[in-house]
Amino acid sequence: MANQPAPVILPAHFRLRCKPSPDQPSLAQAKGITLRVRGDGRRYQLRLKSHALDDASAYRVAFTPSAQQWETLHFSWAQFDAVRRGTLLSNAPPLESGSVHQLGFLIADRTAGPFQLEIAFIETYSQG
Repeated sequence: MANQPAPVILPAHFRLRCKPSPDQPSLAQAKGITLRVRGDGRRYQLRLKSHALDDASAYRVAFTPSAQQWETLHFSWAQFDAVRRGTLLSNAPPLESGSVHQLGFLIADRTAGPFQLEIAFIETYSQG
């Protein structure tokens, strides 16, 4: 894709908070989330903070973007697992997208060293 937007290069832990404007569609109406990424072969997590969990917990999905080429990844809400400090919360409710209030990325391979995760876009999808 020749006309890719300039990527954003993130620090080791990145969080984003924003209040949607009234004309933006709600996450509650989406089926999942799509990322367009290029990485370095290391493992990352997309984390979603939800009002359904305590502050130390989040819903996560792991991915390993390949280096050198852009990939489009699709994650349904059902693919996200609830965790607290890396421990799976087996009794947590399934992710309800309407309760998401924060999005973050985390490098997840527990290996010190340089890394690079480029993100062309993050968007929701409604079909599939």
